[in-house]
Amino acid sequence: MWVGSGRANLAPPGMAPSGRETALAATLLFGLLTTPGFLFHSAVLWKRPLWLDEVHTSLVAQQRDLRAVVSSLSQGADFNPPLLFVWHWVIGRAVGGIGPGSLRLTALLSTWAAVLLVFLFLRRSFGPVPSLVGALAVASQKIVLTQAYDGRFYGPMLLLVVVFIGAVSRAVDQPKSVAAQVGACAASSLLCLIHYFGIIALGLAVLGSGRAAWAQRRGLRPLLPSL
Repeated sequence: MWVGSGRANLAPPGMAPSGRETALAATLLFGLLTTPGFLFHSAVLWKRPLWLDEVHTSLVAQQRDLRAVVSSLSQGADFNPPLLFVWHWVIGRAVGGIGPGSLRLTALLSTWAAVLLVFLFLRRSFGPVPSLVGALAVASQKIVLTQAYDGRFYGPMLLLVVVFIGAVSRAVDQPKSVAAQVGACAASSLLCLIHYFGIIALGLAVLGSGRAAWAQRRGLRPLLPSL
């Protein structure tokens, strides 16, 4: 039985973690992501001037409406898919404008959500400590910490990669579930619409899931909606 210091029970592997366990993991992961930023990057979230690619993102996302956003992209304002710009356009309307803070806070929160989902997905098969170690291994990567403070694609893309892997895993585990197949299809579409590199991540995830499904003699049909 998993017991935590007499105050909280920890769910065994294969069971959903308690709310308290999830909150603790979320706090630790957020601390890991934010401490380096605030200690070594001196208010980078709010005050560092936008660099060239962030300026492109900001200019496109500040268009008056979504039609203008898509039109700007079609005329070569940026050569990446539209989802990030739509994402920031919506956030800009919600918070009253787009600036260094909103761009970088979006990246930070996306990265935080991604590593928390890694923890939750790992908890399906492992105990709390191995699952937290796995999530920390992702969160502590230098490139992850760097992109968590960059107002471009890679924080949101990391989140969508993790969501896609979870959706594909569910589709393989529940091959007769229509909801699981629709979820995998939707996650696949979003991943490819955030950045061209999403196609590479999709291919690697499908190959890994296909190998696991084949080894378990489940067949490859549940993977088709992801493609």
